[in-house]
Amino acid sequence: MMKTFLFCFSFILCNLFGVYAQREVSFVEEYIDFEINAETFVVNGIYLFCNNTDRDITQRITFPFGISTDSVTVKRVWDLTNGQSIDYKILQENIAFSIKLSPRDSFSLNIEYAQPVKKENRYILRSTQAWGEALKVANYSLSVKSFSVAQFSYAPDATRENIYYWRKTDFLPDEDFIITF
Repeated sequence: MMKTFLFCFSFILCNLFGVYAQREVSFVEEYIDFEINAETFVVNGIYLFCNNTDRDITQRITFPFGISTDSVTVKRVWDLTNGQSIDYKILQENIAFSIKLSPRDSFSLNIEYAQPVKKENRYILRSTQAWGEALKVANYSLSVKSFSVAQFSYAPDATRENIYYWRKTDFLPDEDFIITF
């Protein structure tokens, strides 16, 4: 009984701390260019975070991939705010790194990676829910070369030649971005 109580108390305390930490830093926008060619699925994204406090914050970020990192080539993790590379640690299905945010300021980050193209290609969106709030803006484009798309998990808002476009506001995804051939 005591173990159950301590477990429940610890779980509630951790969740309260997690919600508090998420309010300090917000993940507010993302702009992603996807490209699929005969060999690779390339993701090139810009991510915007905001510090909602009056103090400097170092925020640990875990960036998930749809597949094992053994199959992912990380091309760049770049601090656009300060113009420098960010060191990261490769884990099983994600990378982890820290960003530093000035008080009441924003931070822009660029991550680019490639993975082998498959019949079903996935970009993880559901992790946005961990931040506890919707993205104010989420814009996506997909350039497809030498393929015919069978299905999207989100219908495109516009299409021009071999490029598909999505524009979302107040976006709290309940499924990942999936492109099926």
